Amino acid sequence: MQLTGFELVGTAPGLDVLALPADGRLPASVPGGVHESLLAAAGRIEHTYLDRNELDVRWIEEHNWWFRTSFAGPPAPGRAGAAGVPWSGHRRGHLARG
Repeated sequence: MQLTGFELVGTAPGLDVLALPADGRLPASVPGGVHESLLAAAGRIEHTYLDRNELDVRWIEEHNWWFRTSFAGPPAPGRAGAAGVPWSGHRRGHLARG
């Protein structure tokens, strides 16, 4: 299965994944990271390696960032339509609700 249509949203640290805001989602570049998504997909930042732009994007590190997409599949047993998704290269996976 190939996943597409990823979105990205930044939140204050400590926000529970089930309380993510419905608005403010940006198109995301996957594979890629937050900086790539904010640069290429959303056009929200200038390239961090150009001039002194890295100083202008420090605010990115002060947020938690969440990627989201949707896909059809069978529900996980006993989880009411939720499934854990392993995410290569990240510290931990999070609950995804269908």
